[in-house]
Amino acid sequence: MLHPIAATLLLLALATAHAQEWTGPLPPADAPDAQKASPGGSLAWIGRIEGLARPTRLAASPDGRWVAVASGRKLAVHDARTGAPTGRVEDQPADVAILAFSPTSTRLVAACVDGVVAVFRVPDGSLERELARHDGWHSGGSSAAVAVEMSPYNLAISSDGTRLFSGNPDGTISRWDLEGGLEEVHRFGAEGPVAAIALDPADQWLAASVKGKVFVVPAGGGAVLRSFEGGFLPVTHLAVSHDGAWIALDDIQVSEVRVHASATGKRTAKLEPRRTGGGDGSRGFGLSGDFEWADDGHLFTAIFARGGWLLSEWNTRGDPVDSIPLPGEARDLDVQERRIWVAAGDEVRLYGRLR
Repeated sequence: MLHPIAATLLLLALATAHAQEWTGPLPPADAPDAQKASPGGSLAWIGRIEGLARPTRLAASPDGRWVAVASGRKLAVHDARTGAPTGRVEDQPADVAILAFSPTSTRLVAACVDGVVAVFRVPDGSLERELARHDGWHSGGSSAAVAVEMSPYNLAISSDGTRLFSGNPDGTISRWDLEGGLEEVHRFGAEGPVAAIALDPADQWLAASVKGKVFVVPAGGGAVLRSFEGGFLPVTHLAVSHDGAWIALDDIQVSEVRVHASATGKRTAKLEPRRTGGGDGSRGFGLSGDFEWADDGHLFTAIFARGGWLLSEWNTRGDPVDSIPLPGEARDLDVQERRIWVAAGDEVRLYGRLR
């Protein structure tokens, strides 16, 4: 049997070898939960960024060089290879609800719960521009900040980083040009507040949840393409797969994440926390945590299950592949090929996929 220190070093070497373009070093994984979750497991803890005072939002740049982390109103950009801060952004006027990098990794977009959207230069964090504060997100006059506070997942940014979409309390979706402001308010016949939205990777359509129902609508406006039932209670989180074929959603009534075909709305899989091993999964996915697709069609969840917070990988059939403990409550994650960033507890952790 390998000495524990030797085993940890071997694990780090494997993770480094399989994580694309990973050069390190972040602080080493030297705690008991740095071990693989099970023999032959697929996940390993590589490193962490500490001293963040309860990080709530994060985003990794497409080129893999930067990680933006928000802790309430505080926002900073970190070097993804060392964990060191590269630029400190001035405190925002309200808590940050969403972060996204531009495809070139040279700009960072931050949307706050009060309706202010700011664009920052990367990596120094200097302000490039800010959208004017509006009396509500759209001309209807009711503040979409209420909906944003209900769920940070009712904002989406286009793949080219030029447009922002927001779900509104009156059942509409607003489209914003990050250069020029409000472009259009899309009314698609929904009755009730939009609780969550997700944009397909090709920027062609949006999935929006209203009162437990999911609507698929054109991103440029127009009639509803299709709709399907998501659950009895409102769907609070949606995620679209990289190929646009699947929509994942949470059903908080039965503590499941379900996968539906975007073309038909038919349910194809369900993820059950009790299947990650041990415990009865009675707390299920709850109202916290996050889930996101990897480019190979696997889904990653950072949720409360079997008595603790876990990062779990699920295959396309909804079967659990592997799980690894998290240091505390999970609030956000970003999946990039073989690297998974998770905001949990009082730190941001980087995990690697070993296969």
